[in-house]
Amino acid sequence: MRGSAFEEVFEELGVYDEFEPTLEPDDPRDIVTLSYRRREWDEYKTVTQKQAMADPTPFFRLWEATEEEQEKTIAVMTELVTMEDDDIAKLDNITMKEWLEARDVPAPLYNYMGFQANASLAEPLDLVAASEQILIMKQFMLQGGGGQYKGGFGQLTTIMAREFERNGGTLITGARVERIVVEDGAVKGVESAKGNFTAPVVVSSAGIQPTVLKLVGEKYFDESYVNYVKALVPGWSFTSVRYFLNKPVMDTAIYVVWSDDSWLDTERFRKQKEGEEPDEVILFMCNHSFYDDNAAPPRQAGAGLGNGLLAEPPTRRRSRASGAAWTARCRSCSRRSGRRRSARSTTALATSPTSRATRCCPARVASASVWRRSSASAVR
Repeated sequence: MRGSAFEEVFEELGVYDEFEPTLEPDDPRDIVTLSYRRREWDEYKTVTQKQAMADPTPFFRLWEATEEEQEKTIAVMTELVTMEDDDIAKLDNITMKEWLEARDVPAPLYNYMGFQANASLAEPLDLVAASEQILIMKQFMLQGGGGQYKGGFGQLTTIMAREFERNGGTLITGARVERIVVEDGAVKGVESAKGNFTAPVVVSSAGIQPTVLKLVGEKYFDESYVNYVKALVPGWSFTSVRYFLNKPVMDTAIYVVWSDDSWLDTERFRKQKEGEEPDEVILFMCNHSFYDDNAAPPRQAGAGLGNGLLAEPPTRRRSRASGAAWTARCRSCSRRSGRRRSARSTTALATSPTSRATRCCPARVASASVWRRSSASAVR
């Protein structure tokens, strides 16, 4: 990704020489594998593309878009990508769903936006602010959608913490903050499990609701602002599992799988929460070894598999299968498929060869997983 916030921070800290991205926006290789199914299709279709998304051709092939759909898509995305930041900021109180429905948006693009609201923001299309999603989509198209760095993101934060201490900062870990102290209308510091600390400025990363309503307290804010904070809807979750494989099995860096029916809006989420098990789920996989040879031992691979937004049904029934680990290539592709076993669950995220989401994915899926909230671990 070009122009990331990390890049700016490292430059300001004077350690830009230690900023080591492992993927450039203009990398000539195919970076992303996309698998998608339109509602009327029986099988998923797959394409690969470069990191930046300025060229819509791979998407048009993936969608089997008509000329009319292509023209409408170009019109909408041109408007989106050319919006000024000030105009984007004015859309805080408009949902992405409202923004799209005010335009002539072809169905494949609308469903892709629904998927991106889930995958990139962990929110539904009918709640996420248009300002948030438009900004992210603009970055995808112009700057590239992925960022990976030598040593991983942990290496970046390690360097930032080191520079913080070099510049006179004191890093205290394991100190749970119990209260942000306010006196005479001004912040004075924090009370923590490791003592009290005074400070003229306090930056909280606890989230706006915990910070305002608990750590500081409602009485220190205007009633209108407190009501605004209370009315905010928290984002949804994103579950991920990391795998270390005994051999490389993925050809690109990122794999994404979605269909017209797999992404969630608030209505689909409600049905799922009430116990209606979905036939398909969205899927996101990152092949870390594609970026960084040190992400896994030689001739092996490190991969992360993620899925967001699965609601916990109100009743918990025992899974029909405790889970399965499998190595397979899509049965619809020309390559050999491996041995597969069912991995379905009524109380869990199930990405199994029997579900549409993985059954037809030619991404050479390395493993299926069941994330069981009712148990202490992810069954793999």
